[in-house]
Amino acid sequence: MNTSEREEQYTVIRKDYMKVVEESKEKIQIAEESYGLVDRYLRKLDQELHKFQLELEADNRGITEILEKRSLELDAPASRPSSFLKENRAPKKLKIQPHHTTIAHGGGMER
Repeated sequence: MNTSEREEQYTVIRKDYMKVVEESKEKIQIAEESYGLVDRYLRKLDQELHKFQLELEADNRGITEILEKRSLELDAPASRPSSFLKENRAPKKLKIQPHHTTIAHGGGMER
């Protein structure tokens, strides 16, 4: 390999490297924006949840504690005898498609 070929190959590698660096910076920016969005929505959901708890407590004193305890009991692995049960419900039954088989008959019924 002569000097000009090496320089040409170096230029190509350098160009690809710069492209990769630029794309990685773009990915980092997208990830940071996504993190910010998720964080903002989580905060909003927390605020809405707090408002909802206050409304529940206004109507039924102590109800949120009871509901939280019940939720934790349902989420505990010991309360689920099977790993297929979720939220105290049995799993959905799968619809089984009947197999269509054809049997070749050798003509009609002959007597």
